[in-house]
Amino acid sequence: LTWAPAGVKIGVLIGAVIDFVIVAFVLFLVVVAIKRATARPAPPVPVAELPADVKLLTEIRDLLKTR
Repeated sequence: LTWAPAGVKIGVLIGAVIDFVIVAFVLFLVVVAIKRATARPAPPVPVAELPADVKLLTEIRDLLKTR
């Protein structure tokens, strides 16, 4: 091709770009796999028991809704 600067071979440049994209994609897959392997699930949050007065008020509210 005549528009390329002197000394730059388009085929070599395209090959280098393709190689870079392949290496970057494989590296991305490796990082994702390592991240999945080392991920730990979040510990379950214990649910606190409601105080007796709140339970009673909740029951009263529910009974009033059904009327």
